Amino acid sequence: MSALSILCVGLGVLIIVGRGPLIFAPRATLRFYASVMSTVTRFRVLGMMLGVFGGAFLFFDYGKGAIVGWVSMLGWLFVTAAFALVVLPGPFYRIFKGGLRSFRESVSDVVIRMFGLLAVIVGVGFIYMGLYVV
Repeated sequence: MSALSILCVGLGVLIIVGRGPLIFAPRATLRFYASVMSTVTRFRVLGMMLGVFGGAFLFFDYGKGAIVGWVSMLGWLFVTAAFALVVLPGPFYRIFKGGLRSFRESVSDVVIRMFGLLAVIVGVGFIYMGLYVV
C-alpha cells in the first residue's frame, strides 16, 4: 500500500468512527461532541491535531493525478483551519458552540441520522478509494 492509500483508508475510518454514531444515537452523539469541545483549550488541541493531519497530507509525495490534487487541497484546508483554531480559538469556539446548540434545537433526529448516514457513505468511499482506486 502506498502512503496515499493508507491516508485515504485512515481518513475514511476516522469519518466513520466520528460520525457513525449519529445514525444510532443522534442526540447523545451531539451532547458528546459538545462535552468533548467544552473548553477553548480543547478546541485549540483540535486545531493542533488538524495541523498534524493536514501536514501529513502535504508532506508525502503522492505522485501525479487528480486524486493527488484533491489530497493536496484538503491538506491545505486542514492546515489553514488548524492555524486559525490555534491562533484564534475563542471566536471559532463561540461559533462552534452556537452552531451546535442551534443545530441540536432546530434539526430533527431524522435529518441528523441522514447526515450520519451520508458521512458513513463518504467514509466508505474514502476506504474504497484507498484500497482499490489508488
